[in-house]
Amino acid sequence: MNTGDLAEAAHRFQEARRLAQQAASPRMEGWALYNLLSNTVFAMKFDEARQLAIEALQRFEVAGDQYGLGLVTLNQAGLEMVTEGNRLGSMPAEDAQQLVVRLEPMLAVARALGERNSLGHALEQVGTAAIMAHKYGDAAGFMADAVDAFDTLGNQGCLAHCLDRVAWLAEDTARSQDAVRLLAASHTLREHLGMAAPPFYAAIRDLVRDSAGTSLSTRRFETAWQEGAAMDRHAAVAFALETARSTSH
Repeated sequence: MNTGDLAEAAHRFQEARRLAQQAASPRMEGWALYNLLSNTVFAMKFDEARQLAIEALQRFEVAGDQYGLGLVTLNQAGLEMVTEGNRLGSMPAEDAQQLVVRLEPMLAVARALGERNSLGHALEQVGTAAIMAHKYGDAAGFMADAVDAFDTLGNQGCLAHCLDRVAWLAEDTARSQDAVRLLAASHTLREHLGMAAPPFYAAIRDLVRDSAGTSLSTRRFETAWQEGAAMDRHAAVAFALETARSTSH
């Protein structure tokens, strides 16, 4: 989404919140706030997003909406992963492990509900926290399941985000060429969709690309990029699953 799209979406969600307040519906207002929260995260307005998360939790608690509470909690975890300076990946491993523990009950709720899109997002968040906690075997399982969930749904935008996370996993486990292949594959997928990586997710790409660039020669980097860029969606999914599942503990 570009800035104009984000502003237009924010206006719609604000109007939905106003209507929910008029209807005196905490549940409807909670969902309007949740949509505003997600939109604000994409716009990288993190302080505003944290306040919206608090308000959304309050409305969902009043409404007794456990599903809404779980989704907002997952978003709060995502905000915690973006630390001061907006540098994803700088959270201490001990803090990230505590975050994994906090998120696992939310993942259990998503699994019980059986709604694949929400489950995919929950797996993506827990997998990201596990990478930051250096629990690579656990992260591999979460990310493989997230890739499978979004591929099954045909949600290619979220699939591209997951490819970037598996690239991060590969880079952190000394497989820089595989990481670059996955970055290139996700870039190609987004090009086909006519979208760019949102700023919040682009931080992962920057982190992985910079690290891989120091590990590989220019020639090896460019060769790996060309190989990944040539993958279609099915080949990219197969490679991401193979990369994740071959990760050692």
